[in-house]
Amino acid sequence: MLFHSTVRKELARSFGASLVVLVTIVMTMTLIRTLSLASRGSVNPQDVLMVMGYTVLGYLPPVLTLSLFIAIVGTLSRMYGDSEMVIWFSAGRGLSASAWDDMAESSPSGPVV
Repeated sequence: MLFHSTVRKELARSFGASLVVLVTIVMTMTLIRTLSLASRGSVNPQDVLMVMGYTVLGYLPPVLTLSLFIAIVGTLSRMYGDSEMVIWFSAGRGLSASAWDDMAESSPSGPVV
């Protein structure tokens, strides 16, 4: 039980942080592109936020997938570097057991992707 709660907390924190960073990067790129189109007259300047919102929604599946991948790799590498995985391996928990926690963490973002 302790294993599940620590891994899920760590995955949720890493996922949230990487999601915020990636969405910020995508929003910035979209803002620059949309303002460029608005200055040329291709997009109505009043509709810049709406175009940005729809564009970010279009990029949502790869952003969610990438942030989930970053969270899983970051969490496992931190646990390995801090020798926490050695403790879990000696207690009889393997990588296959942590895969179930990874799948449980990724299940809410599954339908979006």
